[in-house]
Amino acid sequence: MHRKAPVFNTSVSLIPEKFRQIPIILLFLSFNGSIHLLISKLKQQNIKKIEGDLILDTSVFASHDKASGWIWNDLTMCFSAPPAAINIDRNCFYVTLNADQNIGDFAKVNIPSAYPVQVFSSAYIVDKKEAPFCQLDVVVHDNNRYQIKGCMARQSQPFGLSFSVQDPSNYGANIIKAHLNKVGIEFTGQIKEPLHSQAGKLLAEHYSEPLPVLLKKMMKKSDNQIADALFRTVANKQHNRPASFQFGSYVIRQFLKSKANIHFKNSVVADGSGLSRHNQISALTMLETLEYIAKNEESLNLFETFPIAGVDGTISGRGSIAVEPLAKNIIAKTGSLKGVYNLAGFMKNARGERIAFVQFINGYSTGELESKTKRAPLNTFENNFYMALFNE
Repeated sequence: MHRKAPVFNTSVSLIPEKFRQIPIILLFLSFNGSIHLLISKLKQQNIKKIEGDLILDTSVFASHDKASGWIWNDLTMCFSAPPAAINIDRNCFYVTLNADQNIGDFAKVNIPSAYPVQVFSSAYIVDKKEAPFCQLDVVVHDNNRYQIKGCMARQSQPFGLSFSVQDPSNYGANIIKAHLNKVGIEFTGQIKEPLHSQAGKLLAEHYSEPLPVLLKKMMKKSDNQIADALFRTVANKQHNRPASFQFGSYVIRQFLKSKANIHFKNSVVADGSGLSRHNQISALTMLETLEYIAKNEESLNLFETFPIAGVDGTISGRGSIAVEPLAKNIIAKTGSLKGVYNLAGFMKNARGERIAFVQFINGYSTGELESKTKRAPLNTFENNFYMALFNE
């Protein structure tokens, strides 16, 4: 498990010059800078011109890059960015909106030139009386064209907005073409996305951090991109075939059944991140999973990946458990959507014993807007519950 794993692998592969089809194989591109380094390596090998087409090999994944049950009006937000085979800068980009206009005028949008997207604004400025009834929204068209709609109050300073890339292949193709032009490699062909994997002579490659590092980041920061990428990558590597979310679910369920004797029965596992509202897993099944982790910690080394109450990760500031004696004695993974406040992990109680626990809370309302002050009853419940466990 501690070997360097080719998850989020980025590679560039070219077949000999006499062929016209020149594949550039790109899997899980993590950073724009990584692409520039790869393409710079082509330039260093005296490649000045690509005659033919570039092929984006996305054959590791199949079907939709969004799992069933994802909330439709969250899809343009970065936490719901599609975990596609072509993945650049987490498939997220940023713009600024200038709302320092006259009443009735459209707010102006500024897009950094590095992003191959188009963003238009038809969001208009209203007076303070109208502002409470306004809402900004975004409509996505083909080829990564975005339209910001709605209305807003006048603001003296520009502010940032972030959006998820809706067409990762188109986005990646344009990024690649820009970097080829930047290093002086001529390319006038087309960029294609075949259905099957490609072969060629390897000229350059880039690997991610080792798998344990990725797992730790995924757990500590509740990173949806890593979770969903691993969800399908495991299925792809196990069966050497393109993996959909449905196939990923099947493989994960069968794997845990055969290796850990965990039976999901009528549970529903729709994705790896937990963004899908279709996920349905019993507290008992989750507890069995935690017990397996505890019994096999010597080989799994997963305890160190969990967020620590009052210390780091997603529970560093969770008020109900971030104070002594619970702080530092609880390690747990969060699972949060609107109305959902879940925790699953381990506690060291007052006697120094390690206890596994699962907390599933669904349908808790704080009103129309999320407000920390309206979570007081939830915080009180959690604190009382975990203090009772700690002192039992």
